[in-house]
Amino acid sequence: MNQDKTSGGDVIRSALFVDFDNIFIALRDENPKAAEEFATNPNRWVEWLVRLNWQGGFARGRRRAILLKKCYLNPGTFGKFRPYFTRAAFEVVDCPSLTGRGKNSGDIHMVLDILDTLAHPTLFDEFILLSGDADFTPVLLRLRTHDRRTVILTGGLAAQAYRAAADHVIDADRFVEEALRAAATAPASAGTLERPAGAATVSEARLRELADKLYEVATTNGEIQAPDLARDVFMRFPDFKDSNWYGFLSLRRLVDELVARRDDLEVVEEDPWYVRVRRQPSAALPPAPTAPSGPPAGDAAQVAAILEATVKRASEPVPTGVMAQAIIDRIGPGVLESEWFGYGTFRALLDRLLPDLGLEFAAEPPGYVYDPARHPTPEQASRFDRELPELASLATRLSQVTGVPRLHPEDYAALFERLAEEVREHGFQLNDTSKAVRDKLIEEGRSVSRSAVAFVVRGVRFGGLDLRTVDRSRLTAGDLASAFKHNVFNLCQGAQLELSPEEDAMLDRWFGTPANPPA
Repeated sequence: MNQDKTSGGDVIRSALFVDFDNIFIALRDENPKAAEEFATNPNRWVEWLVRLNWQGGFARGRRRAILLKKCYLNPGTFGKFRPYFTRAAFEVVDCPSLTGRGKNSGDIHMVLDILDTLAHPTLFDEFILLSGDADFTPVLLRLRTHDRRTVILTGGLAAQAYRAAADHVIDADRFVEEALRAAATAPASAGTLERPAGAATVSEARLRELADKLYEVATTNGEIQAPDLARDVFMRFPDFKDSNWYGFLSLRRLVDELVARRDDLEVVEEDPWYVRVRRQPSAALPPAPTAPSGPPAGDAAQVAAILEATVKRASEPVPTGVMAQAIIDRIGPGVLESEWFGYGTFRALLDRLLPDLGLEFAAEPPGYVYDPARHPTPEQASRFDRELPELASLATRLSQVTGVPRLHPEDYAALFERLAEEVREHGFQLNDTSKAVRDKLIEEGRSVSRSAVAFVVRGVRFGGLDLRTVDRSRLTAGDLASAFKHNVFNLCQGAQLELSPEEDAMLDRWFGTPANPPA
């Protein structure tokens, strides 16, 4: 008996199972163009799956090989798409309707084939399921008991239990954007980003100043989150307030322009995105030690003295941004030019110096340096927990069971307002709308992920408000909040989570639901 639960070697052996009807219908309801691309160009998204940046606990460097590809579809309804999959080397399993309501046996065929594949002579390391049907949850759990990795792609809102049973869930919006559309263009070089016609102009000198300030702030902790950029970087410039992002009309366009001017910065495409310091190899700088090795010397000793004196004078923990700026002011810009004396970031230098000083670092945003003998530990609780503990507790419970985003009520209010504005002004298309709303929230300094926005948008639709056909001119944030609350209530019922009248009233407070929602 093979005791090794992976196939070994340098290949991740994968099996792919596609519930065509489920995924195609979900895509068609939200983005018909993406649905057509999914159905007619499977080679493109299969290649994307092969390159999927998820290792699943396998050794680094192993490449994915999809050795088995099966597609299950209803030939009566979707038979015209069958040739595209056969030409892409899929085994297509016809699953015709068995009832007058159109129900087919695709899910049963998939379950049987997945279980058969467990006993296949080829030891498959990974099972990729493209289906939002929560009925596959027991199958995922069975695969886990056999120590096989599982990846799922769902369309629409999938049950939280189904998502939790998988080792990795592919974000549906990312799949639409990356796998079903043309490859992204290469990053722009400095000065190549085109500004909208009639936009305000800004001098090259100012752009360089902005880029340098962005680097200075990012080196404090090694990165800076998108929602913090306006407050920590741009608001420091008096001409920023009325400049409409210096003529670039959005935070992201401006940041892309600035990052293109420095080869030591990069934008990391996560949710939400952030700017990170990219270490540059330099023969002039000695490698930073990986562990404390005696007292700091030279300039680092000067930094240690400033740290100790500043914290000693402070009556409370000192934010790292304030501390970093104090050091730059005292020592000079050479601190940044030396990349914090070879440590790369201020945070890395702190890790070297603080233990010898008896000081500690707290990661609670924005990061603090403090003396544990004199200062209270910076609170780990979020603003939501501190301000509204009872509502925050309910939000945590609902988020764990249904997946509803655990946002502060003020963030929900802003989300519904921005969503209503976007639909009124530009209409609705799930991916474009959710991205635009997320970007507006980030520009307001709100840390709301795109996946959270997409969850809300889908929830509004499942709550009975179709943003594709609604009277856009009359759409309000209250309409959106009411529909979303209705969907959350249904999700709770589906998960057998009963809400008391008091908890139902708390939902109104959480989402800002109107006292008398429209009929």
